[in-house]
Amino acid sequence: MSSRPSFPGRDAQDAAEITPLRAREVELATPVVTHAYWNSLARADVLAARNALKHHHEQQRADASS
Repeated sequence: MSSRPSFPGRDAQDAAEITPLRAREVELATPVVTHAYWNSLARADVLAARNALKHHHEQQRADASS
C-alpha cells in the first residue's frame, strides 16, 4: 500500500487496485531509465531527450493529422 495518506473518495479497494499498477509501472520504466542510451548523451541533454520521449506519441499524432 502507498505511504501517502489517503484522500477523500479512495477506499481500500482502490488502493488494492493501484498498488499492482504502480509496481508494473516501475517494472516497465526501469529498463527505459537505466538503458545505456542515456549514458551516450551529454548530461545537460538527458532531460530534453527524456521529455521528447515522454511526448513522442503526441508528436506522432500531430504529424499524422497534418
